[in-house]
Amino acid sequence: MEREEFTRRLTVATRRLLALTRTYVIDALPDAVTFAPAMQPWEDLVPLAANTVVFAEDRGRFPEAPRRRCSPEELVALLWRDGRVPYWIDLVVVAVEGGRTLIEAEVSPRFTDDPAIVDGEDRPYLIKVRNNPPWVARRLPFGPVARFPLNWRDDPAAAQLVADPEAGSVSLRRLHLRRLLAAPGVRETFSEILDRLRSPPASDVVWRDPAELLEAIEEAERAMGEWDDAIREGSIDAVFFGEQVGPWARLLRRVVMVRAEQRGWMLREAMQSPHLHELLGLEIRGGEVDLRHVAHSRPVQKLRRLVLHDTPIADDEQAALVISKNLAGLVHLTLSRVHMPAVRLAEWLDGTPGRSLRELVLVGFAGEEHLAVLLARPALLGRLELLRLQDAALGEAQVLRLAECRTLANLRVLDLRSSAGSSYISGDAAAVLRAAPQFARTQVLLQKSG
Repeated sequence: MEREEFTRRLTVATRRLLALTRTYVIDALPDAVTFAPAMQPWEDLVPLAANTVVFAEDRGRFPEAPRRRCSPEELVALLWRDGRVPYWIDLVVVAVEGGRTLIEAEVSPRFTDDPAIVDGEDRPYLIKVRNNPPWVARRLPFGPVARFPLNWRDDPAAAQLVADPEAGSVSLRRLHLRRLLAAPGVRETFSEILDRLRSPPASDVVWRDPAELLEAIEEAERAMGEWDDAIREGSIDAVFFGEQVGPWARLLRRVVMVRAEQRGWMLREAMQSPHLHELLGLEIRGGEVDLRHVAHSRPVQKLRRLVLHDTPIADDEQAALVISKNLAGLVHLTLSRVHMPAVRLAEWLDGTPGRSLRELVLVGFAGEEHLAVLLARPALLGRLELLRLQDAALGEAQVLRLAECRTLANLRVLDLRSSAGSSYISGDAAAVLRAAPQFARTQVLLQKSG
């Protein structure tokens, strides 16, 4: 593992640990932290696995009493060993000292450079919270139903008398949401957060009042501000609660319209909802839906990604889409299995959808005339970072024209593969394409011929 990545994961794990611990304890925990590392020595009689080493000098590096104190930078310097890192590093908040949160770090004595062993968002760091006191009940899946003093074991009787300043203003449902927000930023976590916000609360686990729900959505927006947009997506069925777009839908960045032929009215309702005014991506798959709702929607004016799959585009819809200001900031456009003559593709590329385009995917219809439309627009080609012409009806002469197109120098990916698994490109043409100087840094994806 690179030192920069090891440092980044420590930063992320520390931030998550503080956020999680604050949902358990009453104490104010400063963002500034100090680490107190410890390591139990490895038993020499126990065999080591492959790609694993222990360092004999570690026996003197980790005094138990008192533990050494480290800044985050010093901890990285101590534990990163030329690409090798510990199998695991358990992090737990234990105190506040001198205006800094003290975090104990229990370190595995085994070090490895095998990526599979430390695979995961924060690994080798594992965040933990010490057990709650016996007078605080636990409830699945929420955990402790109330917060408690961090060092309650020092004087349990006195700790029971300490009041939580958030009591009455923060519900158990809100505490659970905050615990979810401290989890790794993956799609499963986002689904749980969305479910916590949109599902009707149990009778004994309710929001403090309707205003707390809106406060919780704002809190979630702030906490997930840096989460990947692809994680924050939903389907058209998830977007609607009953027949309304709930305020929690503000958290979505991409909505996937599935089986739209059965729910075409939902597209109209969704595009009119103020709760989707930050929507960045829209994917419509199949069905007779009126795409003019996308073109004319006032709340949806920040689209960056549009995918149309197996969706008929009528003349009036085409006319509205290619001049829509909603598509002026489009970065990604996929047109898949749609009826798209070359002259219509030219309208898309010359209209507002083509102004900022960086990624273009055409599936199932691109032919010689479509390629000619593309090659006639050098300004667009110079911006493109991804060009995918899947299941294209292109001859070898058209492939060689791509090899001659020097304006494609910024492409990261050129994908000419076929879903059928066969290739229309000969080995000689593939070699010419890959050898083209403008593709020296481009990932050229082709199927093997034959």
